[in-house]
Amino acid sequence: MSTVVEKKKLSFGIVLDSTTIVDSEYASLVDIARAPLHITLGNETRDENDWTIKEIVDGYDTKVCKTSCPSTGEFVKAFKEIFAKGYDDIVCIPMSKGISGTYQAAKVAASTFEGKEGHIHIVSVPLANFGITTLLNASLKYLKEGLSAAQYAAVLERMGNSSSQIWTLGSLEYLYKGGRLSKLSFAIGSLFRIKPIIGVSPKDGKLTVEKKVRTFPEVDKFMCERLNQFFEKFNRVYVRFINLGDENQVATLKTTILTEHPNLENSEISEVGPLFTVHLGRNGYGICIIGDEPKANSNSSTKNWTDIFHLNHHN
Repeated sequence: MSTVVEKKKLSFGIVLDSTTIVDSEYASLVDIARAPLHITLGNETRDENDWTIKEIVDGYDTKVCKTSCPSTGEFVKAFKEIFAKGYDDIVCIPMSKGISGTYQAAKVAASTFEGKEGHIHIVSVPLANFGITTLLNASLKYLKEGLSAAQYAAVLERMGNSSSQIWTLGSLEYLYKGGRLSKLSFAIGSLFRIKPIIGVSPKDGKLTVEKKVRTFPEVDKFMCERLNQFFEKFNRVYVRFINLGDENQVATLKTTILTEHPNLENSEISEVGPLFTVHLGRNGYGICIIGDEPKANSNSSTKNWTDIFHLNHHN
């Protein structure tokens, strides 16, 4: 019997924010609507995917650049789009509520639908952008089982809370200009050429500096050790490499990891889009890891990872 589930056989549709890229296999199985985040560069505001990375980079030094989350009305529009296709339920997976107001906007929008209580499931996970892309791909086998919306939302939250999304930046300039790094930290970090390893905390979903190192080999060592922790705890491990403009370093990291783990699930390299370029810049790389099927006698919780300090929270 085929394990492929046609869109018409699912009882629910999916709503995402615009930062999440969806791979073709996942998109072939579900109907998806989106609520856009926005970028303002100078006096011009557009939906984030109406900007190019080049436009952001070229204008960053001479114009004020900021981002904003979707409005409640934009989520209402996305929910209506799914219900209009005949679905009874919606699973909405916004970026981490510790990073943006996107999650809260989705919650408020869901509360405006009278008679739909319990039919719009807002998933809370400590992930964003390609972290959620990795989560969706890791959940494919469950999607194909024909779960209900509530069951699928629970699977996403379980797997999302067994995850790690970490990256490093060769320059702290964008974090500083975006207000996520103090002037003192920026000065000290730049002086000593600090390469922060930044992650999304599994405790509260906020951006966190997990470690500060000075060389890329130290960064790669940290990321490899994090991946090995997942292999110790889970039978299935899904990985996606994140390119923030440093193609050589992310390729080196991938080669190093695949040498040790040649059978990695979904080991693609993906480029971060315009919105996260505003906050992170174009001089870094990272990795997202999702664990599933905990091994016997293994504590699968990721909540024991040390949070060194939180970066400031903006939309």
